[in-house]
Order: sequence, then C-alpha cells, then structure tokens
Amino acid sequence: MTVPASGQISLGKIRQELECTNQSNNYDNGPYTAGATSMNAAEAGTYGTVIQNNHPNNRPNGSTPNVMSEWYSYNHLETS
Repeated sequence: MTVPASGQISLGKIRQELECTNQSNNYDNGPYTAGATSMNAAEAGTYGTVIQNNHPNNRPNGSTPNVMSEWYSYNHLETS
C-alpha cells in the first residue's frame, strides 16, 4: 500500500512506508517505530532508500525545502 494520494499523512507513517519489506508491512500497518523521524533524513534515505523507479510525481524531489506533500502516493515497494 502506498502513502495516500491526498489528505493527512505523517512523518511516522512515511517512515513506516520507507521501512516496509512486503505488502503486509506498509504505510497503514508497517513496522512501528517510536524513534524520532526527520523529513530531511527520510529524503536522504536514512530510513530506507527512496525508490527512484516511482513515477517522479510519486516520490520526494530531494531538494529543499523538504515538504510532506512530496510523499503523496509514494510506494516503497514499487520497482517500475
């Protein structure tokens, strides 16, 4: 499952998506983390490499300022 295409998203949920390893482990029910999460660290690949094969509109652009809306529709398991 991907990060929602609209509406409310959170840093913790984005991190869950970045740390997911399979379809049952994702934005909605991925690995729970109580650790602090940073937008800059998420875009830098600290929690998991940002998949570049996602459509360019469905992944963060890597430039500052980093904003949450860049993550809309991001799917960490998408490879094409």
